[in-house]
Amino acid sequence: ADLPRFLEVIGVENGTLGAVYAVSSNNSLITWTMDRISSVDGVYTTNFTARVLNTVFANAQNVLCNVHVLFDSHRQGLYDQHGRIDSSSNVSPALLIDTPDVRLTYTASSLATTSGLLTAVGEAFTLTMMVTVPEVTTALDVRLDLESAAQQLRVVESFIFMGSHLNCTGSKSVQAPHGVDSVALFSFGVCINTYDNVEDTVEDTIRIKVSGLLQDVPGVHSEDLLTASATLTYGDEAYVTPTSDKISAFNLEATEPLLRALLTVPPVITSDAGDEFTFTVAVCHNATSTSDSYDGTVVGHVDAELNI
Repeated sequence: ADLPRFLEVIGVENGTLGAVYAVSSNNSLITWTMDRISSVDGVYTTNFTARVLNTVFANAQNVLCNVHVLFDSHRQGLYDQHGRIDSSSNVSPALLIDTPDVRLTYTASSLATTSGLLTAVGEAFTLTMMVTVPEVTTALDVRLDLESAAQQLRVVESFIFMGSHLNCTGSKSVQAPHGVDSVALFSFGVCINTYDNVEDTVEDTIRIKVSGLLQDVPGVHSEDLLTASATLTYGDEAYVTPTSDKISAFNLEATEPLLRALLTVPPVITSDAGDEFTFTVAVCHNATSTSDSYDGTVVGHVDAELNI
């Protein structure tokens, strides 16, 4: 029986094989040796127990184990000859092994009137990166990118909440490339989540809340697409090279102010020369407009038959 490198043998039984078994030095290979496999005794069975190692490996989501039997159709010790030498193999169903993961969500905006994934100029919003760390020992880095063609997005501040099951050696500090305020880097060093047979709890997660801002830049940017993406890079404890990346992303849409002008006058049935009317002018934002507008000019026109 041959096991992948992220499983180790911790127990072996003889079962009905009645054989001598041996386990390799790296606990990944078991060999049973049998003198004779009877054709009338039915099925021979045995069990062995393996444990998932507390580390991460590349492409380890689906684990396959295989077993094969090698036999000789003659008994060499009796006849001093070989007959038909053959083998038979079988592969177990895939085992699903957890790996670190990240999920990015749009939590809230500073203005309640913004709906869905819309954000307005000058508006702050909150993103949450939820990093799930299974029971492994792994190096861990998280990167948040806020991308837009006009460089409108900026990281304002961040908060980190560590699950109590995690022990990370890194500083957990926020870093950003020099002069780039739309990127936030979080380095957690080596994170250890020890085996406790309790999975998928909030104590196995790192929650990172980041406040962002849609800056006011020249030009009209209504309906511009703004991309927010979180990249989780993890690897083995030595972290010589990253093992894998997980990415979670979505688009925000920028909105610009949109005003409405309303003109009303008290209803009259008829009017004669010299009659006076009071018009009311109202200016307001429409239902989806969430940011201030500036340098406004309101112009009122009256018909040529009227004088102001």
